[in-house]
Amino acid sequence: MRKPEVYIGQPVCSLQAMLRTIAKNGAHIPPVVVDGIFGSNTEASLKAFQRLKGLPATGKTDPATWDELNISYSHAAIHSGPAAELKIILQPNQILSPGAGNDHLHLIQAMLHVIGTYYHNVPKVSMTGVLDHETQQAIRWLRKAADLPDRPEIDRLTWLYLTHLYRATAQDGTRRNPF
Repeated sequence: MRKPEVYIGQPVCSLQAMLRTIAKNGAHIPPVVVDGIFGSNTEASLKAFQRLKGLPATGKTDPATWDELNISYSHAAIHSGPAAELKIILQPNQILSPGAGNDHLHLIQAMLHVIGTYYHNVPKVSMTGVLDHETQQAIRWLRKAADLPDRPEIDRLTWLYLTHLYRATAQDGTRRNPF
């Protein structure tokens, strides 16, 4: 599926891409080819969509139709597209020190918990969102395993090792032993 940005400034292509995605997601409307031509197939698909949504089946994209298309497309795109990549940003010079609170610490603690199900010597952590004593001990374990200096803090390099170890151990999350 092409990225939505490709269709900016191309309203017919945008309409067709939206109708096609909605149709692929199980709506009972005819799928269309994204060709930029508002022909009879596009009109038939648009009318079917309007009927499905209880709108007047005019085959014209009035504001109410665009609103419904956007809502339906957003839902369909989530269900039919790949999962969005989650990019956690830890700035190059950012350091989470003992006692620090940070929303990312919830994810870090969850990753350490999962890693601990495969490596039994990882100190247990609680999901607190704070770099508390338990989390510091688990970070020290990780830093030692990564041959990094023994410090109870999280910097970008620690984050990179943590994410690589998490992906290597958790894989797709089905709890198969990766070793």
